[in-house]
Amino acid sequence: MKTWVKGVLFLGVPLGGFLLVLSGVLVHKIPPGTAERAPASISGVKVAAVEQSADHTGVTVPGTVVADGTSQVASKIMASVQQVFVKEGDFVKQGQTLVVLNPEPLAAAVKQAQAGSAQAQAGVQAAQSVQAQIDEAIRQSQASLQAAQANLQGAQSDFERTQSLYEAGAASRQDYDHAQTRYQAAKAQYDQAQAALQGALAQKAEAQARLGEAQAALGQAQASVQAASANLSDTVLKAPFDGFVTSKTVNQGDMASPGMPLLTVEKGPFALEVYAEEKLAAAMKIGDTVSVHIPALNRSVTGTVYEITPRIDPASRTFKMKIRLPGDVEVRPGMFGEAVLGTGGPNDKIFIPKAAVVRWSQFTGVYTVDNQNRAHLRYVSLGRESGDQVEVLSGLNPGERIVVSGVDRVSDGAEVRTGS
Repeated sequence: MKTWVKGVLFLGVPLGGFLLVLSGVLVHKIPPGTAERAPASISGVKVAAVEQSADHTGVTVPGTVVADGTSQVASKIMASVQQVFVKEGDFVKQGQTLVVLNPEPLAAAVKQAQAGSAQAQAGVQAAQSVQAQIDEAIRQSQASLQAAQANLQGAQSDFERTQSLYEAGAASRQDYDHAQTRYQAAKAQYDQAQAALQGALAQKAEAQARLGEAQAALGQAQASVQAASANLSDTVLKAPFDGFVTSKTVNQGDMASPGMPLLTVEKGPFALEVYAEEKLAAAMKIGDTVSVHIPALNRSVTGTVYEITPRIDPASRTFKMKIRLPGDVEVRPGMFGEAVLGTGGPNDKIFIPKAAVVRWSQFTGVYTVDNQNRAHLRYVSLGRESGDQVEVLSGLNPGERIVVSGVDRVSDGAEVRTGS
């Protein structure tokens, strides 16, 4: 048998049979005078109205829902985990306590540091007291030196005058010796006062050095208190911002190490991150609106492009793009999504669930439901698929009702009931 004949038989027989079914030729005829049997009644099926939806013609690319911000909550100290207050999937508020580490060793360190600080403070006070005493001694030495200087100046003047008179024969030897003795005593007193002042000043320098050492010790002790207090506060790990706990790698009793991530918190707004082919790079720009479908939510929304990576990956020949999702979409990081990218404008399209399609040989159809709730098998032409939806190119009009679930139990002409 020739090839073209086989092709005609292969396509013609199913097509003819399907058309005969639709036309009613093969439907059982009721003889005259015979009562027609009641049609079958099917319950428990789902019926929905056909709707148009705004769609962007172009290329459908898969993507992953990502968060606007991600923070890994990690420990800054080594301590055992005393309590974990959250689990994966929990929504947390900024400042909320997430994990508490064992504070007892660090609380003891704070007390020890505080005791050292108090001791250092006492040392500073003692040094300040000694310095105050030396300052008083310096003041007294300066006063004594001033008095000794005044006395020396008087004795020196009297001695010089008596010496002149003695050399002129106007003063006795006794007067000369007395003036000289008084001058020498005044000078000795002045030298002694000056030495006392120098000694006091030297003591002040030593006292200042000791005070500086005491103050340095106090500074170190206070720093130790601050460090110990900071370590103690680090035993309470809090949420850095409002968001969802997307990862938890710690449990009560675990040992936390510095820098070891314990939790991951991610915050909205959320976006769909996609990797598009390089041929679309020139067509997409910041601010473009994009149709996005989230299969897990069975929902299609309109997103906005807010980030485009200018570099093309030489290995995959793709570029990364982020599409901001509306705030009312209850997505979670990691969800799968699809975006329709391209240069086409919005068009009204009809999408129906894949589960509503009746497939027979090479033909596709759906069960429409009339006003008397009777099902009628109708041929439809299908287009591209998007998640669990499929585009209807022809055969359906908006507003018509179709069976969207349980189609395997429906027959042409049967009465459908949506209840159980």
